[in-house]
Amino acid sequence: GIRDAYIAFRYFEPWVTFQVGNFYEPSSLARTNTANYQDFIERALPSDLLAGNRHIGLAAITGGAAPGLLGNSNWTFKTGIFTTSVEDGNPSAVGAPAAGSSSLLNPVPGGHQYWEAAGRLTYAPILTEESLLHFGGSVRYQDPNDATAANDDRVLQPGSTLKTEANILGTNLLGTQPLTCAASAATQLVGENCVKDFWDFGAEAVAAYGPFSVQAEYL
Repeated sequence: GIRDAYIAFRYFEPWVTFQVGNFYEPSSLARTNTANYQDFIERALPSDLLAGNRHIGLAAITGGAAPGLLGNSNWTFKTGIFTTSVEDGNPSAVGAPAAGSSSLLNPVPGGHQYWEAAGRLTYAPILTEESLLHFGGSVRYQDPNDATAANDDRVLQPGSTLKTEANILGTNLLGTQPLTCAASAATQLVGENCVKDFWDFGAEAVAAYGPFSVQAEYL
């Protein structure tokens, strides 16, 4: 399938880097870190279910040295606006594209693309070769418009394409019914009990000294 694909360029001093393409939203430490450097085989389940995924969008990144407790401390800030993901798809919805296929290239009738805005700020008051203290936070907002659960299964039908953390048998979780706003209760929710918009808040912390490290995240 299509993975991260984007163009990045720097604009002015102090450096601001812009990204445009398909890439991870600035949401969640575990979600944005590459799987090549995870401490465990799989990411924690909340980061896969609640954090931002790869989406098509435009983002700006900045950061640099800042006064800290010890060593060369750093801060970063990344924010962007995003729309559909080429990984969208809900295999449990009738007539929907298969999991991992693109609703942008194979749209579901009656649904329009959502849009999202996300931002993540990090600060490391301690950053040396032997020790690290890292803090961060993120905010994400999504307006589904009249998208369907097949356009965006992560918000409008959570868990439908999510596998267990062990990921050994390749089976999906049960998930929920579609949370899409609709005029009929046949397959979707009606009235006020449906997703009008979606807010995601995250906090993260990492500490390391020599071979010992501890990491925690709240979403």
